[in-house]
Amino acid sequence: MPSPQTATKDADQSKVQKEVQNDVESVDLWLSDGNIIIRSVPVGASRTRTLYKVHKSTLARHCDAFASLFDGPHAALDAGSEHRDGIPVMDLPDDADDLRHFLKALYDWREMQIHRPMSAIAPDGRWNIVPPSYFGILRLAVKYGADDLQDLVKTVLRAQWPSTLQGWDELQSCPVDETHTCIGDTAYLPPNPARAIRLAIDCDLPEIIPTAYYALSCLLRTFTSEGRVPNMRSLLAGLATEEVASVFRSQMLFQLIVQNVLLKGPIGPWVEQCNRPAENRAICTVALRKWSRNTLVQGQHIDDPIGWLRWLGAACNLNALDLRKDACVSCRRQTRVSILKERQELWKDLPSIFGLNQSVVSQWERVSLPKLKPALKSG
Repeated sequence: MPSPQTATKDADQSKVQKEVQNDVESVDLWLSDGNIIIRSVPVGASRTRTLYKVHKSTLARHCDAFASLFDGPHAALDAGSEHRDGIPVMDLPDDADDLRHFLKALYDWREMQIHRPMSAIAPDGRWNIVPPSYFGILRLAVKYGADDLQDLVKTVLRAQWPSTLQGWDELQSCPVDETHTCIGDTAYLPPNPARAIRLAIDCDLPEIIPTAYYALSCLLRTFTSEGRVPNMRSLLAGLATEEVASVFRSQMLFQLIVQNVLLKGPIGPWVEQCNRPAENRAICTVALRKWSRNTLVQGQHIDDPIGWLRWLGAACNLNALDLRKDACVSCRRQTRVSILKERQELWKDLPSIFGLNQSVVSQWERVSLPKLKPALKSG
């Protein structure tokens, strides 16, 4: 009869063998000459774990954390690690897909650059959607100190969630093709703004937070009006209760702001510039007020107030038949200017509308306003 010590040892060996059987070698990251095995062991995940056989030198060259770990003699790491075919195994508590995309990006950044939007429209004429894999890549790039990779991914995210109104308008003007495919024939849909908010908070990217909040508010308004509750719940996953509450509060604020813009427009200070004689200027005022009342009815359930104000401020919408007949050219033009100016103010005020902290407000004020070109010096 075996002793208790022997039975325990046999049980431990059986357990190890069982765990090894649940380890799966990565198909595309199992390099024959690799000298370190990375094992994805996410907390609370299933017992199936993915192994990546890579090079210490590659990890150390791109990541400060690995450079510190591998610096100097490797005896301590090798002696304290489990081995597989004579190669040390290092466990990382990260999601297997996130780790795979992260390691692939370290080896070949060209895969990242395929998705990198050099302009608002992709070379094939379709919207260059940010792949969901970028979110995991950035988290691990920050965690392990891959500074160059951080900069690359942040550039992509800034393009997806621009801080300027001009950048937002250009992005919204791009044709969206939800069947757009990238590497691996995988369909990429527009990224979840709630995930972008959480990522920006975790990875110090404050300038995209107001834009992502605004996009989330627009989507929620659409889902609410269409009764798509399951979609709405999944969209909010990952946000704190107060963050969700601020999004819903913003929708009421947006409605009040739009109403104020329309009510203020027809009685602006430009009434003195009216083309009509002074005794007939009331005709323009009455016409514009009637137009704004009718427009308010149309705008009761708008999903995208900033986009709607852009549409409203377009000259073609202020040249409607009733306005052309009753309001002079000067009053129509000045009303348009007023609406577009209020739209710019609305964009600038996004951080305060969503109740964001001062650090986000300061960063937003720094990057959201258009940059003025310096005057050329004479001589």
